[in-house]
Amino acid sequence: MPLTKLSRRWESGKKVFGLIFLIAVFFALFFLGNNFFAVKKIRIVGLNGKRQILGLEELRNKNIFFVDPEKTGASLAKKNPGLKQILLNREYPDGILLSVVEETPISSLKVDQGFFHLAADGRILYKNKTKEDDYPIINYYQKLNYFEFYPGENIKLRDILASLFFLSKAEDLGLTVDTIDINGFNMIGLNLKDKKILFSTEKDLSIQAYQMNAIIQTFKVDGKDFSVLDLRFDKPFIKVK
Repeated sequence: MPLTKLSRRWESGKKVFGLIFLIAVFFALFFLGNNFFAVKKIRIVGLNGKRQILGLEELRNKNIFFVDPEKTGASLAKKNPGLKQILLNREYPDGILLSVVEETPISSLKVDQGFFHLAADGRILYKNKTKEDDYPIINYYQKLNYFEFYPGENIKLRDILASLFFLSKAEDLGLTVDTIDINGFNMIGLNLKDKKILFSTEKDLSIQAYQMNAIIQTFKVDGKDFSVLDLRFDKPFIKVK
C-alpha cells in the first residue's frame, strides 16, 4: 500500500514537472520566435530623399505576423498627408517593404516663418522653414502663422484657393508661373517670366478661366503675345506686346 501511494505521488510529480517543462519550452520558443520575427528592417521605395515617413517607430520590433498590411498602411497614410499611397508588404522573417507614391505640391505658400507646400485642393502636404523646391510661391498679403497649421490641414481662405485654381488652369495651358501675388479678393496676379495675368474672386472663377483659355489659344494661333491680361472685369483688358 505505501508503495502504491509513493507511485501515485511519483506519477503526479512527473505530470506537474512535465507541465512546467512544456510551459517553459513554450515561453522559450515564443520568446525566440518573437525575437526572430520582430521587425528590424524597413525598406522604402518611391520616396524623395528629402522627406521622412512618420509613424515607423510603431513598426520596429513588432512581431511581423501582428502587422496588418492594410490597417498599418492606412494608419501611416493618415500621419503622412504628403503621400498619395502607401502599400505595405511583409518580407520574412523580419522585414517590411513600404512602396509609396508621393503627392506633388502645386505651389508653396510663404508664411511668417517658412513655407506651406500645398496640393491643388489647398491641403498642406508638408511645411518647412526654407524653400527647397521650384514650385510657384504664393505671396499672401497677410502672412499666416507657421505654427498654427499642420500637414494634412486644408487652407480654407477663398482667395488662396482661387489662386490654386487659376494656377492649375494656367499650367494646363503650358504656362510657367513663377510667383503669385494676392493683394486682396480683387487682385490675384499670376506672374510669368515676361507677362502677368490678373484675376478676381469677385467674378465667376470658371468664366475667368474660360476667357484666359480662349484668349491664349487665339494668341497662339495668331502668333501674338501679351504682357498683361486682366480678367477681373466683364470685358478683359489685354496689353499686347
